[in-house]
Amino acid sequence: MDHRAGRQRTRSGGDRLAGGQTVRIPAGPQFLALRQNRGAAAAVNRAIHPTTAQQRVVGGVDHRVDLLLGDIALHQGDLHSHYFKVATGWYGRLLAPPCTPWLKSNTERIALRGITVELSYEEYRTAWQALDLGTRHWNLDLPGIPELTEQERRAQAASTLEDLRARGLANRRGMAPELEDSLRLVASPVCEINGWVQSGATQVRLLAGSRGEWAVLAMLDEHRLLVRTGPASELCTAVARQLPDRPAGPGSSVSVPSGLLAEPANGGKPGLTGEQLENRLTRGGVKPDDARSVAAMLRGPKPSAGKFGAARRDGNGKRHPAGAALAYLATERGGHTLQPLRGPDGTAWTTLAPATLTQLAQRIDQLVDSIRIR
Repeated sequence: MDHRAGRQRTRSGGDRLAGGQTVRIPAGPQFLALRQNRGAAAAVNRAIHPTTAQQRVVGGVDHRVDLLLGDIALHQGDLHSHYFKVATGWYGRLLAPPCTPWLKSNTERIALRGITVELSYEEYRTAWQALDLGTRHWNLDLPGIPELTEQERRAQAASTLEDLRARGLANRRGMAPELEDSLRLVASPVCEINGWVQSGATQVRLLAGSRGEWAVLAMLDEHRLLVRTGPASELCTAVARQLPDRPAGPGSSVSVPSGLLAEPANGGKPGLTGEQLENRLTRGGVKPDDARSVAAMLRGPKPSAGKFGAARRDGNGKRHPAGAALAYLATERGGHTLQPLRGPDGTAWTTLAPATLTQLAQRIDQLVDSIRIR
């Protein structure tokens, strides 16, 4: 992934959870909007529909529709994008003030007992290298650093280690067990969720992973990495709750060929007016009522959104990504998901459906469960 190099700033102060309690993290700066790759995909005209019945709602459209998941048909591996920028929330969000702690008890006396750790870029880089964790996941990669001499690099690493020791995150023997175990889980989870969430102009890159009964949620902005740990059973809910709470949007579930959403507008522009979207879907073989319903559900500004990929590792450590990405859009009327699925003939479809954050969590879980390891 390519990233725009940002100004690095070291943040100090205590930030770990004591006894499983959440620490309030100061709100971060505002960030630049996400830039996504969008490419053309062939329209699917006469595919076998994946469901036997559809309910429809009719509505007019007069606002431009941003096809956030317009490239869902193109992502047959991971979710990739350019220049993610982030801010502040596992039950305490980066996109909103912290709320209920992720962990509700700390009866398990192991290092991964509910912690929250905030690291500057340099602390993140130094801890990762000290633990010899290898290549960082592309969704948590860091921008390049200025060229330094070997002596300058050693001095910088030594200074950063002293900062970590002063904060109780390291000692003379190495990283604190809580920090080490959480970063090792970030580096090699068995189940993985990757993606981004956005509220207004603020966007957060995230990587969530689990192994056994424990899980980690790592969120990266242009200044820091925030790491939270908790039970694996709550991982999908924790990811969904990084978004502001919204009711389910209006309308009913509608499925359309993914290729019709992936194709850019005339001139290569990513956005379509509601009328353009409705006409494209109709020309692609979608029933007029369904086309109007899709355009109506996507109408208007999108104050919050998210996009999620998933992967699993087999017994040999080989990573198996999901075949497509799941997206979430919230308009002023409520939230919707755009969920990938396959028809009986293997054709890619996208189902647009109203969704609360609870339903979003369920659909993220379905995305993870859809990965088959042979």
